[in-house]
Amino acid sequence: MIALWSLLFRTAAAQDCAAPYSVDAMLDDLVAVETFLRNDDEPNAGKAADALRNGLGCLNEMLPRMIVGRTLRAVGAGLVAGGEQDVGEDWLRAAAKLEPSFEFGLEDLRADHPIRDVYAAAQRTAETDPVMASEGSALTAGTTTLDGKEIEAPSARLDQWHLLQHEGADGGVQSWVIEGNRFPEAILQAAAPVASGKEKKAKEPKPPKGPKEAKAPKPPSGAPPGPRPAPSLTDQSERIDRVRPAEKTPIMVAGGAVVVGAGALYYLSYAARQRFDDEQRDLGALEKNYRQTNQLAIAAMAVLAVGGGTFTWGAILDGGTAMPAVRVRF
Repeated sequence: MIALWSLLFRTAAAQDCAAPYSVDAMLDDLVAVETFLRNDDEPNAGKAADALRNGLGCLNEMLPRMIVGRTLRAVGAGLVAGGEQDVGEDWLRAAAKLEPSFEFGLEDLRADHPIRDVYAAAQRTAETDPVMASEGSALTAGTTTLDGKEIEAPSARLDQWHLLQHEGADGGVQSWVIEGNRFPEAILQAAAPVASGKEKKAKEPKPPKGPKEAKAPKPPSGAPPGPRPAPSLTDQSERIDRVRPAEKTPIMVAGGAVVVGAGALYYLSYAARQRFDDEQRDLGALEKNYRQTNQLAIAAMAVLAVGGGTFTWGAILDGGTAMPAVRVRF
């Protein structure tokens, strides 16, 4: 009885905002609604939801967005449990728009609870477009949130209830529970006129024209021609012929031949490895093939390095005498 009396007193106080309603107090009421619903206590769930709904209009702190959907859903479910199905469905519609993927679990409601059907209907009708409060209106300076989301214009969906909050420049917070797009006059102002773009722009005066440059006089007929102007850089061109060293091609061919030889040695190494794998009894043959495999593989790698270096030397040889070099970096 004491807890119920405290709950009813808070409801009466919240309606006229005789006392501030903090986020901590709101969380207490939110948990109370969810507990009553979980225990299938519908009368007290409806009373707790009514206290929560009335308290939201007296919040003196900005409600964190992460719990706005849960709060609106608790109000709607509690009101439906208390017998206000139409009003509760409007609150559930607002919650479904914020968290469309949420579904009541068995830990929230029993499987055959009628709130599940009401919430499913609210989910189906949650896709509506916001509507401006009035033409030519705008929000006053400050931060304004609708259902926990900051907005720039006074527009909202018509078929649901909303939590509207405004934080002014002084840091003070005002809260309202509004139906549809019925924004309070306290946070509305006339919108600034928007230029249509049809007004004619004043013509800027043109800068005065400077004196004309005097043309050079034509030479009299029969006079010897004057000196020709120096050619510009674009008129000058020079042909550069590529000089291909005579040793370039032989070096590249020799390098390629050495690379082919490296491939032949590696093939011999592979054949020796096959003989090693096929030998089963003769230990002397195993030892011989083992040594040949390693020696031929090492020789193939060394010859490949020489052939690759020779071919690269020939490839980069272009005029002059390019000599191979080895660079070591520490």
